[in-house]
Amino acid sequence: MEIGTIGHTEFGHIFVAKHSEDTNFTGVCPIHGDCLEGLASGPSLNARTGYKGEQLEKDDPVWEILAYYIAQAAMIATLSYRPEVIVLGGGVMSRRYMLELVRDKFLELLNNYVEIPPIEDYIVLPIIKNNGSATIGNFCLAKSIAN
Repeated sequence: MEIGTIGHTEFGHIFVAKHSEDTNFTGVCPIHGDCLEGLASGPSLNARTGYKGEQLEKDDPVWEILAYYIAQAAMIATLSYRPEVIVLGGGVMSRRYMLELVRDKFLELLNNYVEIPPIEDYIVLPIIKNNGSATIGNFCLAKSIAN
């Protein structure tokens, strides 16, 4: 087997600590149940509430729970990989107020343990809407492999 051919990372399937108000939710991931994707995805939001994110009010407590999980993932990435920026996409993050909730939870969890760039520059949303950043990135990777 060549180096790099074993597969790609699956950061969405890491395990995070359960929120104290979410201990009875088993998660929706068909493989792991309560991994990050099973706890903080659009389908998990729907399974918890019976509603899609667009139908929930900004002050619904479920947003704080999801922000807690996503902030943990950002902290794990920070401490494991020390990236220059973390780009958070997906349906749950399409609610504009989620970015601030995640940033606030992240700063609380990180507790100034390591230095990071200004939070507004460090945890961001994709530049191109509707998953366009991923699509363009995939085309760029494909082109670099073809050359």
